[in-house]
Amino acid sequence: MSRIGVLLPVYKNDSIEFLKKSVGSILEQTIEGFHIYIGVDGPVGADLDVCLSDLDKEATITVVRFEVNRGLACVLNDLISICKKEGYDYYARMDADDISEKDRFEKQVKFLENHPEVDVVGGAIDEIDGNDELRGKHVEYPLTHEECRKFFRYRDPLAHPAVMFRARYFEKVVGGYRPEYRKNQDTMLWYDGY
Repeated sequence: MSRIGVLLPVYKNDSIEFLKKSVGSILEQTIEGFHIYIGVDGPVGADLDVCLSDLDKEATITVVRFEVNRGLACVLNDLISICKKEGYDYYARMDADDISEKDRFEKQVKFLENHPEVDVVGGAIDEIDGNDELRGKHVEYPLTHEECRKFFRYRDPLAHPAVMFRARYFEKVVGGYRPEYRKNQDTMLWYDGY
């Protein structure tokens, strides 16, 4: 069975309600063999702290706290280092305000296993509001490497919180996410991995 390390960064402005929904959507996946690593980027409020402590009691969740807010790229790099040491086959990305379809991991692992030449797989996204209602914005992304390359001229070819990486992707992108890009770290990750 393939092992998946889920990278989920959190910081002080994240909503407890959204975080619970995000984590819940992972815990309901139709495939086993995953572990969620929640990276807490600096201090958080008391209520979020209690929520994180409760989540940390779950067998499939580890909360990793960082005392200082260093930015998303640093937290993701630290979580990737943990996943490397633990020997995960795949790394899945999530954000604290995103909800995954229940069969996301199952479909992504199956695709990667059937396409050994592919290092990263993503998916389409539907934007929702704070009440989980569709906002009418469905975004499709390119399907092939060449289509991704062409699309990159206009915007990112993958929805970052909907991707799954092979562990080997971070052998190509040796430094991982670039911390000097606090807002476009995912864009640079695709660029560096091309």
